[in-house]
Amino acid sequence: MHDGLRSGTGRLGWIIHHAPRVPEIKDSYATASRSGTTLRLLSTARTSARHDLGCRDIVMETVGEYRMLEFEEWSNSPRIVMITGGDLEHRYVANRILEEFDIVAIIVDSGRRQSRTERIRYLTRKYKARQMFSRLMLRLTSVALRDRAHRREQLTAVLGNSSHEFIRSDLVSEVAGINTDAGRAVVRETSPDLLLIYGTGIVGDRVLGMARIGALNLHTGMSPEYRGVDCVFWPVYNNDVDLVGATIHQCTSAVDGGEIYERSAAQIESDDGQFAVFGRCVEKGAELYVDAIRRALTNSLVGYQQDPAVGREYQATDMRLRYDLYVRWLFWRGKVSARPSMSQSHRWAE
Repeated sequence: MHDGLRSGTGRLGWIIHHAPRVPEIKDSYATASRSGTTLRLLSTARTSARHDLGCRDIVMETVGEYRMLEFEEWSNSPRIVMITGGDLEHRYVANRILEEFDIVAIIVDSGRRQSRTERIRYLTRKYKARQMFSRLMLRLTSVALRDRAHRREQLTAVLGNSSHEFIRSDLVSEVAGINTDAGRAVVRETSPDLLLIYGTGIVGDRVLGMARIGALNLHTGMSPEYRGVDCVFWPVYNNDVDLVGATIHQCTSAVDGGEIYERSAAQIESDDGQFAVFGRCVEKGAELYVDAIRRALTNSLVGYQQDPAVGREYQATDMRLRYDLYVRWLFWRGKVSARPSMSQSHRWAE
């Protein structure tokens, strides 16, 4: 088991095996009561109030020469919670995972609401005057070319009609900012063992720290070469079509940081439009996600540390109208196609 995620078994035997790793416990001898609710550890070390041994509600107290650890074991299945967006691609990924695993909650982050004044203040801090003008032109171009309708049409063609609704709407709750007090409270109420992230802004450490096994993220791009935003667009612009794909990695508060567990290039069809190619990445990413979750729950998920010197982190400020028009022209002329001999699929094994 790698260091990125904690063990997900949570069983009594796991605790007995790992108890000596807790710094305060010096003696590896342990006996467990038949009730399955207490674990006695022979130790003379000073009592510590709480430890994270991979299970819930851990409390320790000194009882004579013993230290008693009271705990609640996992249920048969760890509590999986997904934090995502509410668009077609987010619903597709959530539904694909729901076909394979029991998810206890789907939290849709609609983003922190801003007043008009706050929005203007944010934009003026983030963009210079020329960048603001470029963003405005990009927006007008998108509206004029009916991108929203074409996006929905092409994504539906790739992902299917099942992406139009969450198949378990009863599990869905919405928050206006996952890192707000209200957002954190919703996550805390779910008592997550494993967090699955896709399509949100940066999730803060206070949220990620609530997951007792850890947190995974789906990035529709091939990390570490393409990190950040628009990571389907930039490989096409750079003629790196073999690096159009998806990555599953450990979710940290760094942009697309953490260990990489799975990544694979998407299979692009000759008649795919720009949004269809994005859909191919989502489709590939969902399959990678299912495999990574399965291995995380069986303690067989092994990752590889990213090298920040490789590739680049793209930001929204990097986009220009001329770049956008060039990529549109490439798709219009049918010049975007995968190079099968260059397609990549990586999985790290022990």
